[in-house]
Amino acid sequence: MSSPTTGTSSAIGRKIIIDDFDDPYLPLPARLFNAVGAICPSRFPDVDSLLAMATKRSGGLTNFGSDFMEPLSVLVHSIQNETPLSAFGRFLQKESIVGCLVARLHLE
Repeated sequence: MSSPTTGTSSAIGRKIIIDDFDDPYLPLPARLFNAVGAICPSRFPDVDSLLAMATKRSGGLTNFGSDFMEPLSVLVHSIQNETPLSAFGRFLQKESIVGCLVARLHLE
């Protein structure tokens, strides 16, 4: 198992070591994504938008269950106001949260 700072890239077959967290190496697609995001920055979606995306991706399911809105709201608030994410980071977080919400819809 690799440590948090190392990993193996299966696409290229070489080991990637991140040793400069202030200016890490990013693959070209991620750098381009961030460059476009810097030109036209977007705000991280609000809770209602994330719920709507999950509903759409699940084929219209709407029963999310209970006891998750407050933690989700805290997470979204933190991402919107406390973390300096790049455009690619915002995209990954959005996709991760929506994916979890879709899974929740399928489980409820």
